[in-house]
Amino acid sequence: MSTLTSGATDNSGVTVSRAPAAHHVRALDGIRAFAILLVLAVHAGVPGFDSGWLGVDLFFAVSGFLITTLLLNEWSSTGTVLLKNFWIRRFLRLMPAYYLYVIGITIAMWCLPWSVLSTHGGWTPLRYTAALWMYLMNYPPAGGIWNGQITTVHLWSLAVEEQYYVFWPVFLLFLLKRPKFLAPVSWGLFAAVLAYFLVFATDERLLYTRGISLFLASAVAITLQRGPSGTRWHAFARKRANAFLTASVLVTLPAFAAGSFHLLTVPQIQLLLPVMLPFYIAAIARLWYGSVDGVWRFILTHPVLVYIGKVSYGIYLYHEVTRLFTWWITDSWLQGLPRFLAYGTRLALYVALSVAVASASFSLYERRFLLMKNRFRGDRIAAKNSSDPRLLATDTGT
Repeated sequence: MSTLTSGATDNSGVTVSRAPAAHHVRALDGIRAFAILLVLAVHAGVPGFDSGWLGVDLFFAVSGFLITTLLLNEWSSTGTVLLKNFWIRRFLRLMPAYYLYVIGITIAMWCLPWSVLSTHGGWTPLRYTAALWMYLMNYPPAGGIWNGQITTVHLWSLAVEEQYYVFWPVFLLFLLKRPKFLAPVSWGLFAAVLAYFLVFATDERLLYTRGISLFLASAVAITLQRGPSGTRWHAFARKRANAFLTASVLVTLPAFAAGSFHLLTVPQIQLLLPVMLPFYIAAIARLWYGSVDGVWRFILTHPVLVYIGKVSYGIYLYHEVTRLFTWWITDSWLQGLPRFLAYGTRLALYVALSVAVASASFSLYERRFLLMKNRFRGDRIAAKNSSDPRLLATDTGT
């Protein structure tokens, strides 16, 4: 069974516009690099980057689109989605580094003499530790559990993604067996999450609020791959090589301006997300299904950005520790320098150390687990059935 191409029909009788073989898109690593640099900037307090938390939503959009597309490819090629294999691949990609970090945090929290434990909002340090280990860090209250809690505040987004990886493949497999409901229900799910987000915007750390990026990207991936609208999209996208990327930047500028000049609160800025997300996801889909030219190609495929995107997961995971360490070691020896120069030096060291730690983690530790992923690829099974070498392409980085 070969990979389905434009206008083909899968085993459920649904027209599939295009299902490209798994491949690595360097420009998407460039997108990941921008996302992580936004996160680093906002957590370092870089002037003008108060809205840098939008990098998290950009990560969500990339993950939702790619994961759904790869699951649809597996279904189109093999007639099923092997959930166990999917979850093993996710484990091998995310959990080794995560639990290495969590072990360190747990030791610091419970064993180091400077640790101070308390309670907050009915949560105890023990419950907080359990949430840390069970990918539930989007539920504990924001403060009061541990005086080193700043090293865990960013883990809520990893919890949201992991909950999506548990829930969405099961739900998608259920819908794939009922193809006429696939697109309507996926868009209905997004609409429900969007409505909840707009009503409860301050409760922004949950899958059914901040997960709008994931569910919109999933619905778009389904629409583009399965049905005549996908064919029209590909024809349109090929004529608009760079427009989606430029538009995504332009619609983000108001949010950055509002954050920089404190014109809106964070919850109010979050209400701009439904406007910005379609542009983000259109740009991601354009990169996945085609290529990018001109200045955007130069930027997004630049080797430095591609490498930062490649190790962006580790950068995100470790960056709060590297930030604290950088600020601590430079506190004394940067004194006396002009404020701008001292801050610029500290910021450069922070970014460099974050990349270095993530690179070491990726090369010396995570790579061992990533090499195991190909044993559990759905498209690898399809390749054995079809003898199609394209299906054994390199890992997508998701």
